Amino acid sequence: MRTTFLLVLAALSGACISHANLAPPPVDASGADRLAIYQQLAPRGFGSFQNRRSNDIGFLVLGDGTRVYFPEDLAPVVPAGSPTARAGRAHVGAWARAKHWMKVGGIAFASSVIVPAVALATMDDSDRRTEIMIGGAAGGFVVGMGSFIAGAINLVDANGERASAFLTYDDALRAELRLCVSGLEVFDCATGPASARAPIPGVASSPPN
Repeated sequence: MRTTFLLVLAALSGACISHANLAPPPVDASGADRLAIYQQLAPRGFGSFQNRRSNDIGFLVLGDGTRVYFPEDLAPVVPAGSPTARAGRAHVGAWARAKHWMKVGGIAFASSVIVPAVALATMDDSDRRTEIMIGGAAGGFVVGMGSFIAGAINLVDANGERASAFLTYDDALRAELRLCVSGLEVFDCATGPASARAPIPGVASSPPN
């Protein structure tokens, strides 16, 4: 949750948390090339903006060291219908709604201070604008609180979609690259694992004629 708040604040303030530019793998890549691409794009670990006891997933680290903060950036290297791609699209919507409501809340809270201040500064001895000050402060506070609550709900949604995308990414990446896994070995699904192709000592590699 705190990670998404930090990302939103960074986005609103213009801080540089950049998107990852991942190129889709060539459709005609050989098995060896697809394995090499997998080594570059495979998830190497997760990072968090919080302390080490936190389970919050703030960003994904790929094999070549690229950091992915936004799960929708994984779309070029996973199937369009995969859980990773669907979570990335859902994250975009939740992220946009969160930023919208945070901006509305900020404006509302600012108005709760500005309206009473202007009313107080412009009143004279015969002009009582207490109702304006109270109404402006109360209205801005209520709208601000409601907006921040709506933003927080969408932040939770965005946080969950980001985690879902990152946790399903490895399977989706292998599906896009047509790679399979057996134990610790990742191999081209069309050729099978190396262990299955290796000759067994003392056993003929082909049946006798």
